[in-house]
This record gives sequence, structure tokens and C-alpha cells, in this order.
Amino acid sequence: MSRNPNIRFTTYLDTPPEVLLSLLSHMDHSSRINVANAYPEVFLRPGFNVYVQDADNQVRRQSRHTDHTVPLVVSRSMRPLLYQALEDGVDNSIIEGMLRVYTDHCPTSIDGIWGLSPTTLPPPLIHAASLGRPRAVSLLLLMGANPLLRCGPHNYRSAAPDDCQFAAITHAVCQPLNQATQPHRTRCTTALGAAFFKGIALRTVGQEHRDLESCALVLYRAGVPIPSEGAQPSLSPDTALQQKIDIPIRAGFCDLLKAILEPLLPSGRDQHSFRVVLYYGLAVAVNYQKTDDHRNIIDYLISIGSLIVPTSTTLPYFNDTLAHFASRLAHLKTANFFLNQYIDLGLKLEYGTFNLCRSSDTLPFVQSLYRAMSQGGYLHLQPASAKDLHEYLVARATRDKDDASIEWLAEQQVGTSMNVHYAIIRNNIIALRALIGAGLPVNAETSIENATALKQFALYLPYPSRATVAETPLNLALRLKRFPMACFLIHHGAKPSLLSDKVKKDLIADFLVRYQMPYADSRPKASPAMLRPEYFDTYDADRAFDMYFYILG
Repeated sequence: MSRNPNIRFTTYLDTPPEVLLSLLSHMDHSSRINVANAYPEVFLRPGFNVYVQDADNQVRRQSRHTDHTVPLVVSRSMRPLLYQALEDGVDNSIIEGMLRVYTDHCPTSIDGIWGLSPTTLPPPLIHAASLGRPRAVSLLLLMGANPLLRCGPHNYRSAAPDDCQFAAITHAVCQPLNQATQPHRTRCTTALGAAFFKGIALRTVGQEHRDLESCALVLYRAGVPIPSEGAQPSLSPDTALQQKIDIPIRAGFCDLLKAILEPLLPSGRDQHSFRVVLYYGLAVAVNYQKTDDHRNIIDYLISIGSLIVPTSTTLPYFNDTLAHFASRLAHLKTANFFLNQYIDLGLKLEYGTFNLCRSSDTLPFVQSLYRAMSQGGYLHLQPASAKDLHEYLVARATRDKDDASIEWLAEQQVGTSMNVHYAIIRNNIIALRALIGAGLPVNAETSIENATALKQFALYLPYPSRATVAETPLNLALRLKRFPMACFLIHHGAKPSLLSDKVKKDLIADFLVRYQMPYADSRPKASPAMLRPEYFDTYDADRAFDMYFYILG
């Protein structure tokens, strides 16, 4: 708060403390801190000090709370001013002044302990770390804050683990007050753990994330151990190291990860077991990647020797690769990055479990899949040729209405007559136009049951009116009442003479319902132009009417 020259606080230096206290009682915590900082000669003078008054209030409140088994619930308005100062991000010199006053009145206040009763307040160090205040964390450590103190959520009923080594500390959440409550191990943690869990919860990488990582680095370099709460079980050859790097990777703290691993590189870089541990870490990095293509941890682990494929598999194909993990998160740039490396290694992959979400990054990923599938692979655990895999890829793009990928794949001449049928079934006229435009026959008779890859593909891509009898695309379009598609097929040379009798019979019945007149009585209404396929270059009301006469004669 800047000084206002119109306010003459110096004239009130002899004002009784009760008057100043009355003035302060109308201010919130932030205003008290700002006023004290702007006018220290009034509010921080000997005999009347805002911080001394605050410390006296905290000690007095604790002394009135005599039941040491029930925690003192501290509301925001009752908290020491230090907590608000940390939240407001005030200068460290102000925080240091507060702490010196607090510790003079109560030495344990540096850890948020003002008396014998348990309290719902977290230690200041945990509060500063969870807020991402690295300079405040350094100051608190310098002034003697206990970095090993544990605390959980501000609700004493979420009991701490029974084996919590700090169960005797007076923070309520660190005491198993309610034995019937299930312990929350991942929530009862140190200041370092608080920075980790806040970092894991963030969905983006920005200044807040960088500040939290700076807090974690300060605490780690001060000798605080990496907490094991929340670390995933691991089958790696070095479980201790794996658990040590697991949470920093999940939080996305690359600089902290380097601080942990760099001392181990001279002896571990060439050891296979060390590289396997790095692979497990790489899998965690992919699964917890905050944004697509944010590969700082991924690139670092690969640069120091991490494997990029598991070495323990006995299967002839790879199903759960890093590319699979990334695609399931819709991180297609990262998936593409790994897929291109697998192409160079010539790996046989299982392609039935890739996720193809629609985004601006789908086409490059589909292009890489096309290249990888050209080497053959597996589809739903069965060996599949490049032709079957490409057919599957076209069908996936058709189902997802991925127009750019469909058009590119059609240009590669990898579509089949089955893909034409599938485009009609999925009512995707853009895919149909791309495939017929690429030269696929318009009168080829086939059945969706005849495609080896799609037999399995159809198990989880249901479609209507499944037929086992071979039919032409026009027969299928009319049977499913896809009239715009039928018009398009006629324009490109589909022959009505190949239609089944049932479809023709259904058309006559449909004409009666649609136009409220028998087909036989309406022939004079047909136009001569509809006798030519070129007439059906678009679909409108006239052509919809005339199409019946072109087909049925």
C-alpha cells in the first residue's frame, strides 16, 4: 500500500492502542498487512505492533482451548497473518518480520503450533509449498521450519496413517483421532509432497507449475526425502529408484528429475537394469503428460538412455507401447513421435487398440500408421497383412468421419470394395465420394463378411442390416434408404440391372408411401432427362422422384 500524503498517521503516534485496535478490527487480513507495511512507524512501533497483537491473540486462543483431544478449528478470519501474507505473495522481508515476532512469542509457531491443542491449520511450510512460493519456502527453512512435518486436508476426520512418524505433532490431521476412518496415505504428506500433489493436479504447464517445481527443488536440496505416498507399484528391477522418480515425473517436474538422476548417470547409464527403470519412468511420463507434445521429461529420459519398448514381452507383437498410451490420451503428436521410432525399428504392432481422435493432428498420425501398417502387424491379436491393415485404417477413418484422412488414404489407393460398402453403412458420403473418385469399382458385388480384417472390426463397430449375401453398392444404398448416396452411385455408372428383386419391390412400396400414388400410375410424370446417368449429378426433389423411374423402368 503506497502512502497517501493526505493522511497524517504520524499525528497519532500517541493514540491509545485500543483506538488503533478498533481501527484494525474493520480491516481484513490483507489490509492489515498492507497498512502495517505502509506505516510501520504507527503499526509496527514498540508498544503497539500489529504482529505482536496477532501473536498474542493466537497464544490466548490456544490457552482457552483446554480439550487437547479435540482439535481447535481455525477459520480464515482466525488464522495468523502469516498465512494471508503467503497467499498474497508479499515481499520476503515482511514475512521475515512476522516470523521473528511470532517465534519470539512462541518458538513452535514457525511450524504453525501455538499451544498444546491440535489445530486444523497446516504448517506454514506446507502452505507456502502448496501455493508455489519458493522464496518463502527458502526463508522458512532458513529460520528453522521442520520440512519433515506432515499434514493432510484441513479436516481432522480424515485420519492420518497409523504409522505416521509425526503422529504426536499437534496438527489435527496428523493424529488418528477417528480410528474408524480409513487412512488417506496420499493426503497426509510433507511440504515436498504438497508441492507434488498440487503439480499433479494442474492440467497445464505455466508459471504456477514452474513455481511449484522451484519449491520442490528447494526442499529436495534441503534433504527432504521424496514421499512414497501415491507412488505406483512397480515391477522394475530397482523399486526404490522407481518410486523415487515416479511422483516427480507424474508432477511434470523435469528439473527435479534431473537433480535426482544426474548423480546416478556415471555408473548407471550403461546398466540394462537402470535403462529398464528409465523405461518405466518414461511410461509414467507419457501417461501423465499434461499437454500433447510437451515432451521435456520424455526427451530427457530418452537422451540418458531409456529404452522405448519393453524387453520382457514374449509375444510376437507389441500391444501396450508408448505410442498406444499417448493415443489413448488423444496426444497424437506424442504418439506420432514414438510411432515413427517404432517404424525405424521395424516393430510388429497391435493396431486394434490405437485411438484415432479427430483433431488437427490426426492426419499426420494416420500417415504414420499407414507407413507402419505397410510392414504388416496384428489386428485384434491376429496376424494381418498390410492390405488388411490398410482396409481397417480406412474403415476407422470412415467411422470417425475424418474427412482429411479419408481423402489422403483414398489417394494412396488402399481402399477396397468393402470400404465402399462400409462408407454406405456408416452414411458417410464424403468417404464414398473419395473412394469412388479414387477409382474403386461402382458395381462390384461384395459382402462386409468377406473382409478378413473387418470381421473382427465389426465386433465393436455395429452397423445396421448386416447381410451375408454379396450385393452391389447401389443395392446396399437403396436397401438402407441412403438415397443421396444412391443418386451419387447412379451418376458414376451404377447399374440398376444388378439390383435384387427384393430391393425393387421395396422401392415400389416406398414410392407409394412417399408420393401417395401407385408407381404404375405415375410413369407419365417421369422426365426424359432421367434416362441418362449424367442427370444425377446432384440430389434434389426432382431427381429423387426421377430416380425411381431410372431404376425401375
